[in-house]
Order: sequence, then structure tokens, then C-alpha cells
Amino acid sequence: MLLILQVQSNSSLASNTDLARAQKLLDTQHAAAARPILERLVQSEPRNAQAWFMLGTVRQDLDIISRLDKSPKECYLMAVKLDPGFGRAYAKLGELAGIEGDFKEEIRLSTVALTCKMPDPLAYRNRAIAHSNLHEDKLALEDFDRFIASGVPMIPTKTLQLKSALQENAGKFDDAVKTLHELQKLDPGMTFRLQEAKCLSKAGKNDEALKVFDAIIKARPAEETALLERARLLVKMQRFEAAAKAYDKVIDAEPSARSYKERAMVWDKLKQPAKAKADRDKAESFDI
Repeated sequence: MLLILQVQSNSSLASNTDLARAQKLLDTQHAAAARPILERLVQSEPRNAQAWFMLGTVRQDLDIISRLDKSPKECYLMAVKLDPGFGRAYAKLGELAGIEGDFKEEIRLSTVALTCKMPDPLAYRNRAIAHSNLHEDKLALEDFDRFIASGVPMIPTKTLQLKSALQENAGKFDDAVKTLHELQKLDPGMTFRLQEAKCLSKAGKNDEALKVFDAIIKARPAEETALLERARLLVKMQRFEAAAKAYDKVIDAEPSARSYKERAMVWDKLKQPAKAKADRDKAESFDI
């Protein structure tokens, strides 16, 4: 994981070869090798905020929680105690709060990370995720746009994937589809095509969504999710005859209580009570 060193002066970084060695190891995904260097460093330099921060990152990455060692949270708290302007440490504290499910605290700590002496733009992403978890979708999307605009190095596929999800949650379905098209250029997998079809349907563009589902199924005839979502879309479009045939394919591919129950409702719409009852009986057999 690439970490941005936040130190009080360039000279202090240059003189601390252990810190530089540990940073290099972290940058090349060798957290376990960096751990003993940083543990020695906080013992010899207990007021080194950067060392405490990096040790917290190592312990978080390695999932080290021990009564004998300071937890990642305690390491980050030491970092901000020694350097109250350490934005990245506040951002990591916010991230931990989010992992624990305290999204309001994640928002508070992320805001501190963004407004302190050394602000950390990664906190925009953390705050966006927290807002999303609280269903504050407009705020989530605004923060994520700020994160992208900050110019922080990021992994394009993961960034676009999260952006499309936030756009979808915020009801920006057309924007989500555009983002998914960008994403499919990087990763042409079926997952993002499925999300595109769902967004098109949510935008009321059912015919376009149906075409995407048809393309997916043509490429992968046994794609269960696409088969099921296509059948549901046909129900939504009140094309019940076509929906019944679509559910036939769903059940042929992967019979389940759910698919039998859903097809039974289609038979209800088509006023075929005997077929509806037969499907409900089959659905019950899965529950026995």
C-alpha cells in the first residue's frame, strides 16, 4: 500500500534511515518485514509521530490485535497526540470507526482529517462511504467527486466501481451507466454489464435494459443472475407471457423456491391458477 509520508520537515525524514527503509517496504507490499523496524523505532524514538502512524498501518494490514501490543487505533491516537495536524492519522482513525460500524464518527474524524494542518484528501473517500452507509447519498456522491478531483493516486477500476455504485444510490442512473461504460473498457466482465442493465431499468429505459440482458445471456446462456433479472424486468414491463418463458429458463438453469414462487405470481397474472398452485407446491418442497 502506497503511503504518503507526513513529517514535520524534510531534514527529519532524510536523517531517519529506518523510517525510510520501513516506508520502502510498505510501498512494495512487505508490511511484515516493516513491522520489526517500526517497533524498534517507536521504542527508540517514542515521540516520532510518523513511526507510530506507520506502525498502526502495519498492524492494521496484518490484522494484529494483541494485549501485549498497542492496537492500530492506539498507534494512530499516539500519532495525533504527538502531531495534532496529522491528517492521514485522523483519516485512518475514521476508517477504523467505519469498520466498527460507527459511521457518524467516521464522518467526524474524516472532517478533522480534511481541515487540520496537514489535510488528507483520502478522507473524502472515507467520508463518502460513511455517508453512503447512512443513506445520505447526495452527500456521499459530492464527497467522492471531491476525492476524484483531489488528484490522489487511485486504482481506476475500484474508483469507477465505487463511483457508479454511489451514482446509482443517489438516483443518478444515466451518470452511473456512463461510468459503467468507462469501467467496461478496463474490465469487460459480466458484473458491470449486469449493473448497467439494472441502472437502465431503474432509469425507466426498460427496452435498453432488456437488450443488455439479452446480450449477456447470448454470451453466457446459463448466467443465472441475468436470466432471473431479465425475467423480473419482463414482469415489470407487464409482458407476462414472455416472463413465464423467461422463468422457464431460470428454473432450467437453477431451480429454486424463489424462482418457482416468482413464476407462480406470473401465472396468477395470466389467470392460470392450476400452474400457479403447482409452482407454489414445488417451492414448498424446497423448504422441507
